[in-house]
Amino acid sequence: MNAFTKTWMLASLVAASSVFAQNPDKCRNNQKAPAPTPAPMTAAYNAPSRVEVRSTWDIYVQASFIYWLPDQDNMEYAISSSGSSLQGTSNNIEKLEPNFKPGFQIQGGMIFDYDNWDSYLQYTWFHNTNESSESAVAGGNLYPILGIPVDAGTSDGYSSAKGSWNLRMDFAEWVLSRSYYMSPKITCRPMCGIRGAWIRQKYDTQYVSNANTMNVANKSVSWGLGPEFGLTTNYTFAHGLRVFGDLGADLLFTRYSTSSVHETDSSTGYSYSIKESSINTIRPHAAVDLGFGWSSYFDNNNWHVDLMASYGFQVFWDQNMFRTFTDNVAFAHSFTPSGNLYIQGLNLSAKFDF
Repeated sequence: MNAFTKTWMLASLVAASSVFAQNPDKCRNNQKAPAPTPAPMTAAYNAPSRVEVRSTWDIYVQASFIYWLPDQDNMEYAISSSGSSLQGTSNNIEKLEPNFKPGFQIQGGMIFDYDNWDSYLQYTWFHNTNESSESAVAGGNLYPILGIPVDAGTSDGYSSAKGSWNLRMDFAEWVLSRSYYMSPKITCRPMCGIRGAWIRQKYDTQYVSNANTMNVANKSVSWGLGPEFGLTTNYTFAHGLRVFGDLGADLLFTRYSTSSVHETDSSTGYSYSIKESSINTIRPHAAVDLGFGWSSYFDNNNWHVDLMASYGFQVFWDQNMFRTFTDNVAFAHSFTPSGNLYIQGLNLSAKFDF
């Protein structure tokens, strides 16, 4: 065997070894190597559930009739006694009892092609006055809870008392949201935005006896601004019917521009005016709503209507800034009870997309 033959055989052996080393599975029953695992792909986002009308602008408007019941902590105005004093008698606390009052909301928005987001502006108007009155039982008296004790006295009683609470609330909101499918029947709509609140309260009480009339007027004016967040979930049945729930919360920088009390007494001629201004603080607010809705397209999808009815609850923390006096010796000894403001009631809404 010459040198050329030996060289050719050695080169062939090296080449065959390299091939089988790179593909060992080919040496075993002629099986192919498994395919490599594909690279991970970006997950698809949830499909939008926006209203699709045949329009260039995709504008919608909504109007709501609200029928709400306001209530607030620490709104007691008198104690009713069955005798000539509080000692050794049956005593009841008289609290202002509010009623349901009407209001309204208006909303206007637009759906954008960019990622199927929509944005809207909303205004809420709720102004009302609630009144309560009470007369002393035979042989008994009414004792004022509000007022400066040196004027009201520690033993002087009154034959009648009444309270009048005027509440005016205005809210403005700008919200950005996106509706999408969680399943063929369930849709969600997260939202975020900015909320502004303007709340004014007056609480006037009057106490009357044969020789004296005492009037106490409390006033609170505040505005607030801050972020809000929320989520709406819908479960759709047949024929456009659905049940839905709303959750929302906001945290507002709040400024009380006025917190004051004014008191007059007809028998003594006393008159007190106390005012506190520029109180800066943070006030949270939360809301929950549950209801039913029905929606449908009309005129070959040129416009869409959505009718809703719901009942909701809201809480505004520490809104009662009416000052309470507690000492008939240290005349200025007082505090603000900081009770919560609660709202519950009915919402009837109609929304049109065009």
